[in-house]
Amino acid sequence: MKEEYKIAIITGAGSGIGRDAALYLAQRGYCVYATMRREEHIHTLKAEAQEQGLGNLHVLPLDVTDEHQIDDVRDQIYGEQEQRFVSGAQPLLCLINNAGYGVVGASEELLLADYRNQMETNFFGAIAVSKAFLPVMRESQKGRIIQISSGFGRVGAPLMSAYNASKFALEGFSEALRYEMLPHNVFISLVEPGPVSTEFNRKITYDRPANSPYNDLYKRADVAASAGERVASTARDVTKIIEKICEARYPSLRYEVGIGGYLAKISSQFAPQDLVEGIYRFL
Repeated sequence: MKEEYKIAIITGAGSGIGRDAALYLAQRGYCVYATMRREEHIHTLKAEAQEQGLGNLHVLPLDVTDEHQIDDVRDQIYGEQEQRFVSGAQPLLCLINNAGYGVVGASEELLLADYRNQMETNFFGAIAVSKAFLPVMRESQKGRIIQISSGFGRVGAPLMSAYNASKFALEGFSEALRYEMLPHNVFISLVEPGPVSTEFNRKITYDRPANSPYNDLYKRADVAASAGERVASTARDVTKIIEKICEARYPSLRYEVGIGGYLAKISSQFAPQDLVEGIYRFL
């Protein structure tokens, strides 16, 4: 029996989880479209793909907040794969919404623009890219949309309100979308890592006012971040979950990754609210 042809489309593939997933899935035989914003990342990944002989890894520029560019990328992919989409044996299309960054700061001190920009990339960007590829998945009666969420999509945390909001929103959207698409054999899954050792931490915007009334909270957050680094997962840990979802016949809604991901799940499901508030009150 001929093996199913699989296409993986990855946003935010310039570094970290996205880059690792692009290279790994291409090595596993997927036709990969790795998208990213930064020109230097485009050149670097193209060079690495060429060095590894990965002719099935295609690198495209994409800003997920630009709807016209999303349409252009979709049209290019469909144009290159047209014969496969119109043939009897439809390919399995796997979309991995990975593009994102983190805003850290006390809610009082963050600008409204910080929240809007966070939502534009982490939430509305994922919606826009998902909507671009939903029609062909529905028509072919198969597909996977994998949302790279976070343990912070399950539990709130001090100084993380903007990032929390974007991931909580992504979780709600994805669960609702899953129920809409199940009759069409299209599965939406959420990947919820805890800390991951990637360049994502360098993309966190962290503007701490010198005389902030929240300085003690910032200091405690620094300690917590250092502790998190010691138990952080790797990008490959997340990539293996992505592959598992792509290969599964009936993928689940949620997949936790690492200690932080599982702790977020346990806390959201079983920890009494009074206990959580007591911890934050007296830390």
